[in-house]
Amino acid sequence: STLQFSISGNQVESLPKEIQVATVHVMWTIVKVHGSSPVQAPETPQHLVIDFVEYLQSLPEDRKWAMSDISVEGSIDEVVRAIKEGTGVAVSDGSYKEGYSTAAFTVEGASECGKIQGTMVTPGPSESQGSYQGEVGGLFGIAVLTSALVKFYNITPATMILGCDGKSALNRCSLLDKALFPEAKHFDLINATRRMLEGSGV
Repeated sequence: STLQFSISGNQVESLPKEIQVATVHVMWTIVKVHGSSPVQAPETPQHLVIDFVEYLQSLPEDRKWAMSDISVEGSIDEVVRAIKEGTGVAVSDGSYKEGYSTAAFTVEGASECGKIQGTMVTPGPSESQGSYQGEVGGLFGIAVLTSALVKFYNITPATMILGCDGKSALNRCSLLDKALFPEAKHFDLINATRRMLEGSGV
C-alpha cells in the first residue's frame, strides 16, 4: 500500500533508531511512500530527504519548473558520496509527443543504493517544441538538480559522468568552450543549461 504525507517544514535533529530506507515520490508538497525496509541507523545523522526537497522548491522560478516532479530512491547521501568520489552518473532522455517536449532524468551513484529521478514538460511556444527541446530540457534538469546538490550538501570536489542519447544536445550543452550564437535554435535553454553546469562546480 502507498502512504501519503505532506511537507510540514518541521525538522528532525536526530534520526530514530527504527529508521527505514524508503522509496518515495515527491510532487510539490506531497510525499508518497511506496515501500520501505528497516536498516541500521548510521552513526552520523543523514540529511532528511524532505529537507532537500524543500530546498528544491525554494529555487527561483526560472529553474524550479524543472524540479516539479522529483522522486528519491534509497539514500541521497549515496548520491552525494558518489559525486564527491567521481563515480556519480547523470543520464537524461527527451522525447516529443502530442505537441509537448518531455524529458526524464536520473542522478545516481555507482551502486543502486541511492538515486534521484525527475520528469518534466519543457515550457515554450509550440514552434519550439520537439524531441531536441526535450533532450535539452532533460540536461537542464540534471544541471539544476546537480547544482542544488552541490550547494545544499557543500560537495567538494564534485565530479560526475553526464550522458544523454542525443549526442548533439549533449555536446552543445556540455562543451562550454564551443561558441553558441543567439540565433541558434533553442538558444535560451541551451545557454541556461550551460550556465547552470558552469556554475555548479561539477
